Amino acid sequence: MRLSNVSIRRAGREVLSDVSMESSSSVITIMGENGAGKSSLLLALAGLIPYRGEVGLGSKGDHVDADDIGFAPQSIVWPGYLSPEEICRTAGFLRRVDESVISERVDEALRLAGCLEFRKTRAKRLSGGQRRRTSLAQALVHAPSVLLLDEPTSELDPRFAASVVNTVKVLSQRSRVVVSTHSVEGAAELGGDVLVVRGGGVRVLDESSLGTGVHERRRAIADVFSTQEKT
Repeated sequence: MRLSNVSIRRAGREVLSDVSMESSSSVITIMGENGAGKSSLLLALAGLIPYRGEVGLGSKGDHVDADDIGFAPQSIVWPGYLSPEEICRTAGFLRRVDESVISERVDEALRLAGCLEFRKTRAKRLSGGQRRRTSLAQALVHAPSVLLLDEPTSELDPRFAASVVNTVKVLSQRSRVVVSTHSVEGAAELGGDVLVVRGGGVRVLDESSLGTGVHERRRAIADVFSTQEKT
């Protein structure tokens, strides 16, 4: 992933200012406190809000077509009568998934996101965690090469939060996965590079500098994050 002189302005405030960075990691975690600009950066990467500068999500920092990006925002308002299965099928239709494989793709997406038990439940009856997992599922249906996940473990109990982390690791073997979180623990468990967003800028923590063990990564990320908070 490559950002070149990227600036984002929302509601009259500059959220990110002239940010440049590069990462070749298949898992990239965007970390920062609430309001730091994590979600705004993901929206810009998804092409959903305007920004200045250049963004490349490909393996060499090159352009990726919008149809090859899957995005799971923090919240989506669906018609209450639709089930997760119908939501995923609709997402596949909008992404032009071939009709001959759409049922298979929907089943796989629901399985990976942990939605099989409530695949027929209407959206108005879904819990917050179930809605979050449905958001992930709909982003997977068209098998994108880049997956953008905004706080995917929020509102999930520990068991399913751990399941999402494992799913991200599986998906990173075939896609680039960019995840936002405010959790040091989450960033440590996901692996890969970490982007710390603060004060309109971004600091890249390379995977090789963070260590390989979860405890080692947690300590290194927490040290950097707490140092930035004091500056």
